[in-house]
Amino acid sequence: MIKLILLDFDGTLVDTRSANGLAYIEALGEVGVGLTMDEYLNQYFGMHCMEFMTRVGIKSGEEAKRIRLRKVEIYPKYFDSVTLNKPLWQWCMMMRNMGAKVWIVSTGHIDNIRNVMRYLNIENGIDAIVSGDDVTHPKPNPEC
Repeated sequence: MIKLILLDFDGTLVDTRSANGLAYIEALGEVGVGLTMDEYLNQYFGMHCMEFMTRVGIKSGEEAKRIRLRKVEIYPKYFDSVTLNKPLWQWCMMMRNMGAKVWIVSTGHIDNIRNVMRYLNIENGIDAIVSGDDVTHPKPNPEC
């Protein structure tokens, strides 16, 4: 019997690429950094935030943090572009009804994960979330 299902969030349970990209493009644009969706998706999606910021020209850790927080504020504006992997979600809910626990294990930030889950109305189907905020060494470190 399956007792626990561990799910990655971004790109597995939910496709958030467009929403993430659009929010970062807007937040970076506010500080004069131009970025296209194609550049974001092909060069930066999934990259640790500080490495991403450095590669697009943001050198200050404080500035990068401010931009990341601004991206979190903007992110919900683009939730209409996120999509749930419905077959995977339905399978998880079937397994949960049979006694399995369903956890999200993601390198993403907890606020982003919770906000998207709330938008998709799936937060009640998750038993726990372990996020990138819960580890000492962020991605790409294997601990994360």
